[in-house]
Amino acid sequence: MWALRMSALRFAMSHTAALWHRLALGSSGSRGSYSLSLAASITERSAEEWHAACGGCADAVMDPRFLQVVEKSMAAAARFYNVVFRDGAGEPAGAAFLSLYPVDGLLLAKERWKKLGTHVRQLWPNFLKVPVLFCGCPVSTGESHLRMADRADHVTMLRQLDRLLMLLAWRQGAPVIVFKDLGPHETARTDALLELGYVRADSLPMNYFPTRFRDFDHFCASLRSRYRRQIVRSRKKLQRAGLRVVHLRGGMGFDKLYTDDVHRLYLAVLGRAPIQLECLPAQFFRELARQFPDESAFTLICQDERIVGFTCGLFHRQAYHNFFCGFDYDLNAKAELYFNLLYEDLDYALQQNVRSIQIGQTADQYKLRVGCYREPRFFYIKVRDLSLQLLLRTAGPSLFPPPPSVNERKLFRQAAADI
Repeated sequence: MWALRMSALRFAMSHTAALWHRLALGSSGSRGSYSLSLAASITERSAEEWHAACGGCADAVMDPRFLQVVEKSMAAAARFYNVVFRDGAGEPAGAAFLSLYPVDGLLLAKERWKKLGTHVRQLWPNFLKVPVLFCGCPVSTGESHLRMADRADHVTMLRQLDRLLMLLAWRQGAPVIVFKDLGPHETARTDALLELGYVRADSLPMNYFPTRFRDFDHFCASLRSRYRRQIVRSRKKLQRAGLRVVHLRGGMGFDKLYTDDVHRLYLAVLGRAPIQLECLPAQFFRELARQFPDESAFTLICQDERIVGFTCGLFHRQAYHNFFCGFDYDLNAKAELYFNLLYEDLDYALQQNVRSIQIGQTADQYKLRVGCYREPRFFYIKVRDLSLQLLLRTAGPSLFPPPPSVNERKLFRQAAADI
């Protein structure tokens, strides 16, 4: 009897391994009304196939070039996969970008637990560093990496994707699966994940800047006087410090300008961030400039020939995404580098006549000061261990509290709409 059970177990495991092998090679397998293919790199897809699967044309964070930037620069820390769905007629119906990335279990812990965990890691470096399988990428873009055609059966597609994720997570030893950074327009579909054992929670909201202004001076003219004075005071500090502003596109040699010294400016900002999901290597910024020579944009503040502050962004299909920044904290008190980088970058973006400007998911209070408005973001989380799923459902509100509220400001004059 024991021998029979072992034989059956070996048979089941061999068939699971064979299924994994077919998927890992990127071959298509039938999944109900859809077939799906899994590839280990975006370079294994033709741009035509990927764009079609993303709805005709991929947006910025699903652009194959952006995904190549992520794969090339973060290969040492993460593993990546991508999925294409096809309907019964063989037409592309959806796409997803997946990543396996270790997440710090102390990320959202209270300060006293973080200190205790830091001491433990002196003896056990990987303490509470959990491999997580994301439907998404480890770069904090604030946008999801899941696309489903309007005509698609979203419930069926999500069920198939969940089965694949569970298999991948089992194979890679990841106890947690997360769909990250879904916007409010997506949750009507993705709430089907709740029936599959996922818990939905609030992520950090995305900050948007209004695009009805010709440039930043036009924006300032619409403000109440007290807020306009704050901006004028910051800009004068920059002038008195003798610093200059430069705008570059990636193809203008930014990959060579982005030295290790410049990267330390980014690391300085990251080191003070309350939440640090990822630490990007310098190669990310260099690759972004190379892959997007015309669309990537960098606003620099220079002291003589030295870069003392920068922002990194991407123009894509009438939208501008301000991703990351770095600056010299020693100069920040004197010249308010953070605010001036933001002002100059917004001025540059507005002059390109874009329809949408995103400026990140952190520092909400500061960004409200320049007229931003917030749009919520959500994530879905599931644990593979069935015994822990009930605990996650019960403790979810405590484990993942909503983001802190911010004080709304009345920035604009009554006649602002007429300016």
